[in-house]
Amino acid sequence: MAQLLAGAARGGINTPNAQVADPLYAKVLLLKSEETTAAIVSLDYICMGGGIAELRDDFFERLKEKVFGLGVDFLICGTTHTHTPGTMYVNDVSVTEGVCQAI
Repeated sequence: MAQLLAGAARGGINTPNAQVADPLYAKVLLLKSEETTAAIVSLDYICMGGGIAELRDDFFERLKEKVFGLGVDFLICGTTHTHTPGTMYVNDVSVTEGVCQAI
């Protein structure tokens, strides 16, 4: 019988030295079978683009490279929410490190 293992964790994704009322996190659900590992990632951002929270164009390629280097075969990444006024600066290095820390 095939076995499916699951684990959940979070890693901080705040911009270093930022003054925050509530920390932002990358939350990860990791699912692993004998052959495959998948990561489902939820970021505490309202979106990743559209002038609200901008990430560099190569963000996902760099994130996949780092995450796949940790033995993850599949990656699903989405956003949940955040409460910030105006345009939000997203430190994509902090996001990548937070995701990898959680995995």
